[in-house]
Amino acid sequence: MMDLKVATAAALEAACAAGALSAEAFACEERKVTFLAGPKGLEGSTAVGACGVGIRAAGPGQGGMAYSSGLDRERCAAAGRGAWAARRRLEPPWRFPGPEAAQPVPGLADPMVSQFHPAQAQALLAEAAQGVTAAGAQLTWVELSVLGRRFQVHNTLGVDQGVLATWVEVGAGAVAREGEQAYTANVRRVWRSLAEACPLEVGQGAAALALSALGPKPVPTGRYPVVFRPRALADLFLPGLVPALLDGEVDAQPYREGEGLGPAWFNLFDDPLRAGGPASRAWDETGEPARRAELISRGTFQGPLRLGGHAFRRRQGRLTTFIEAGGAYALGPVPGATNLVVRAQGAPPLGNVDRALVVDGLLGAFVTDPATGGFSVTAAHAWMMEQGRLAHPVNRVMLSGRVRDVLSGLIAAGDDLDSVGYAPGPYLITPSLCCADVQVTGG
Repeated sequence: MMDLKVATAAALEAACAAGALSAEAFACEERKVTFLAGPKGLEGSTAVGACGVGIRAAGPGQGGMAYSSGLDRERCAAAGRGAWAARRRLEPPWRFPGPEAAQPVPGLADPMVSQFHPAQAQALLAEAAQGVTAAGAQLTWVELSVLGRRFQVHNTLGVDQGVLATWVEVGAGAVAREGEQAYTANVRRVWRSLAEACPLEVGQGAAALALSALGPKPVPTGRYPVVFRPRALADLFLPGLVPALLDGEVDAQPYREGEGLGPAWFNLFDDPLRAGGPASRAWDETGEPARRAELISRGTFQGPLRLGGHAFRRRQGRLTTFIEAGGAYALGPVPGATNLVVRAQGAPPLGNVDRALVVDGLLGAFVTDPATGGFSVTAAHAWMMEQGRLAHPVNRVMLSGRVRDVLSGLIAAGDDLDSVGYAPGPYLITPSLCCADVQVTGG
């Protein structure tokens, strides 16, 4: 395996030798180790890895891109030549960043994660399991994943920067029993360092969620105010809203710039520079410096998320050359959202909502078409809230509607800001939100 600096240098040299006047290469190497345990202890582990290089090559008014898996000199050089061979006219031309362009982002990495030893996994898994059993529930599973990524960005304007990014993710499953009925719950959390990780909290959260489902009551079919907790919002928004906010991700952009989508207090922005954020990064996958992007401001759509070469590739895919047998590559060139932050500044508090269905997590959160945002999902856990307090859990219910209608129907927000997603991202960082009118099918 080549050093990342050597890999990017080889790609740049080949692109310039082929005729490019300027170029930028982005190399990445990733390794993820996962440990799974059950009630009787460790059950197994898996390790996966990937590496690759991407390059953009430019000349007067023209440019091209190429990507390759693998970091050996031959592949990197082929990617450099392929990028220039794939050149087409560019309007506007590419402007590669200089050394001062990327902003430092604190809290991205913990060197101890890259030196993680399997023996450490036992203690972390045991801590999560203890959290489940000590709270009075039964453990079903516990999982620990350690993910490390090394990046190198190198261009002809003097940028030659390496970045380490790490994640520690812990998940736990619990079950609570009442007669012949069993109620299960799963909780996951991610941290950027081992020092911050708290597996005990994950186990306790899974147990509390399972125990809170005991003694459910039926709910008649009808239309109800629904409080979506952060996990439910992530299950709904990440597949049903985010693709429609990425430039070129869907064939027809469903939202128009300047269109009102929510109340004036609702704001949504992508913040890759958030200190210690679960998906923060200094550079995107095309080698562009990461930057914050406003998506919805004061309830109004500000335009789709455009990062680096994303729009270029999506709109003119023929300009991208894939240097790999069969056209496959290990690390894709498509950047996406990172830390999607909901800011509900000035929103009415949830305490103003007298009666509503409270939902924590969605099952089968399948959005039939991101262009319409239509959904029909089952609530993983739900309770009836009366006079501003949780009254009792309810039997499994289904929710249906459109994401657009959920946004326009928002009437209140909580103060329970939480981040939900899967490493390395994207993540939704949001408080609970209440929609005034959602179709609920009782079970």
